[in-house]
Amino acid sequence: MKSSAEEIALNRQGRSEDPKRAAAATFAKNLVERRGKVTDQELAAVRAGGYTDPEIIDITALAVQFLLTNFMNNMADSDIDFPSVTAA
Repeated sequence: MKSSAEEIALNRQGRSEDPKRAAAATFAKNLVERRGKVTDQELAAVRAGGYTDPEIIDITALAVQFLLTNFMNNMADSDIDFPSVTAA
């Protein structure tokens, strides 16, 4: 699914114009900010947004993967060797 520049900017803030995407983005933001200690209410909210428990595990795995990648690149002070990506 293609995302607009506005949607990408919202996603980076843990938000979205689409209610289902908003539930996932908010959950992922809370997961990272709270270091994995999400509340029962946050789990209920992402479920109410239309996600199953296996999909919530997928959201969690992706958030952690991106976090680990960022940490590793920050630690290694990696050079960015590809052009900046902009929304189509």
